[in-house]
Parts: sequence; structure tokens; C-alpha cells
Amino acid sequence: MVGVFSLALTVLGWFIIIRNSKRLAKRSELISLCNYLDQDFSKLDDLAVNTWSVAEKSVLTESEESSIALVISNIELRLELIKKHYLNENMPETQIFLYRRACTSPVIIHQKRALTIRSESLRIRSSISIACFQHANKNL
Repeated sequence: MVGVFSLALTVLGWFIIIRNSKRLAKRSELISLCNYLDQDFSKLDDLAVNTWSVAEKSVLTESEESSIALVISNIELRLELIKKHYLNENMPETQIFLYRRACTSPVIIHQKRALTIRSESLRIRSSISIACFQHANKNL
């Protein structure tokens, strides 16, 4: 009888360990995705501000616009992955549009471009970071 009880207790313990390790792996993956997103936003901020500040351009070249669009596409893919697998809340899709416009549109006044890019980036990054942090820590 004692042997059956200890065997059942061991199996139960293993199930608990497996469940906790899956939860920890999922949390770790979400946090690393959010960190990569934050790095992508920093990279794009610097790229867009530096591209526009060179000789105070009025229009981007095709290669500059494509390099900015590539980083934005990478950000959108990571957001889609996070949204699909982790967070069911609304991710900032309209904010991404505003951010893309700030990075690529020649309509924005040159003096305000860097401020606009960084403020849109900060707005998106903060909402994503808050959502990731809340989701990652809700089951602890």
C-alpha cells in the first residue's frame, strides 16, 4: 500500500514539474520576443532618424525606404506571432500605421520628424511591454 501511494505521489510530482516547465518555457519565449521587438524598435528609430537627418532630405531613396520597410515588416511579423500565440488583447495596429508614416512620409516637418518617430515608437513599445509583462506574470 505504501509503495502504491509513493508511486502515485511521484507521478503526480512529475506532472506538476512538467506543467511548470512548460509554463516557464512559454513565459521565457514571450519575454524574449518582447525584448527582440524592443530592439527592433530601437534599431528602426535610429535608422529612420539618421536616414532623414542626412542632408535634411525631403524624399527617401528606394533603398532607404525598403530598408525601413523591412524592419517595420519584421516588427509586424513579431507582433502577429505574439498576438496569435500569447496575447489575445488588441495589439497596436493603428499605432504601427502611424509609426510607419512617421518613418517614411516626407510630409512630416523635418524639425519634428525625430520627435514624432520617437514618440510613436515609445507609445507602441510601452503598450507592448505592459501587455507582455502582465501576461508573462499573471500565472506566477
